[in-house]
Amino acid sequence: MGRLLAEAARPTAKGPSATLQAALALRNRAVIEVLYGLGIRASELCAARLVELDLAGRSLFVKRAKGGRPACLPLHDALIPHLA
Repeated sequence: MGRLLAEAARPTAKGPSATLQAALALRNRAVIEVLYGLGIRASELCAARLVELDLAGRSLFVKRAKGGRPACLPLHDALIPHLA
C-alpha cells in the first residue's frame, strides 16, 4: 500500500506542465487515501460533493451505493493533511 501511495503522489512529467502534474499527483494521492482510509467505493467518492467534506468536523457525508442510506464517515487523522 505504501508503494501505491508513493507512486500516486509522484508527478509524471517535467517541463511546462510540471505544475499541473504536481497538482494531479496531489489529487491522486488524496483520492487513494480516502478510498483506502474510509473503505468507500469509487462511485461513492465520485458522487460526493466538496460541500459534504467537513475538515473542521473531520467527516465526509457519503450517499451509499448499496443500501442507499447516507452515512457521515469520520476522517482519520492521517487523511486530513491530504485533503487540506
